Amino acid sequence: MTLDTTRIRPAVDVERMRRAHVAIVGVGGAANLAMALVRSGLGTITLIDPDIVSSLNLVRQEYERLDVGKNKVEALCARLEKITIDVHVNAIAADVTKFSDGETERYFRDVDLIIATTDSFAAQSWANRVALKYRTAALWPGVYRGGLGGEVVFWRPGLPCYHCLLPGRYKAQQQAMAEARSLDPPSDGTTAFEHSFIDVVAGQLALGLLTRGAANRYGRLIEKLGDRNFLHAKLDPEYRWNGRDVIREQLGVPADNDAFFAWNIAARRDPDGGLPPCADCVEFGHAARFHLPP
Repeated sequence: MTLDTTRIRPAVDVERMRRAHVAIVGVGGAANLAMALVRSGLGTITLIDPDIVSSLNLVRQEYERLDVGKNKVEALCARLEKITIDVHVNAIAADVTKFSDGETERYFRDVDLIIATTDSFAAQSWANRVALKYRTAALWPGVYRGGLGGEVVFWRPGLPCYHCLLPGRYKAQQQAMAEARSLDPPSDGTTAFEHSFIDVVAGQLALGLLTRGAANRYGRLIEKLGDRNFLHAKLDPEYRWNGRDVIREQLGVPADNDAFFAWNIAARRDPDGGLPPCADCVEFGHAARFHLPP
């Protein structure tokens, strides 16, 4: 059955979505996001994840009892193809950090958007380098420890990249690797609701990046954000970032305003302080990152 896109056409450039190709690295928490993009008219999607569906995944991810024991990419592929015959799905059960240069070229050279939704810092940082290498727009959605907060970072040429925005995270990970320990966040304490909240933000940004310049609200979204490409979310009233209620601070909400509670997002510029371009940007020729293209 072909999708009837009549009702989304005022907001979404469906023709551009049909021509678009998205690669998703890590399809556990991103399963719902992938389904929403297909419902928005996405023409081609590449799913990459080495994991198998387990019973633990059923409480948070868009999988079913009969999917347990299957590769996540194969199970999600079947669900996407049930939505419409219009979508072309590539399912790759593999770890991207082990791709050869040839495999990276084959799977990522011609995509329009990379979405990295893993708990692995190695995979997230790998996706950043690939995005910079091919000048491909990218998204990094994530839920923080315990589900108290989350973030969505996006990149397009002319903006600071994932590494530029989070140098402290890179430094901490390097130190952890030297000490043979992991800083990859555990997902205990997060529910399907926190993942869904972040998916909504990531999905709208994905539509904005894929249809940028279209004469509708999603086509104008990325230009409205300008250089604010770190979206920081408060999902619980007790959430603090480095001991501070940074969302309240960023939004300028007075401490005595008890209407401020949770479920708020701040669109931020360079939260770690405007440092020089990172080594990845220098390597791939993006060092002049403060020039925003028209």
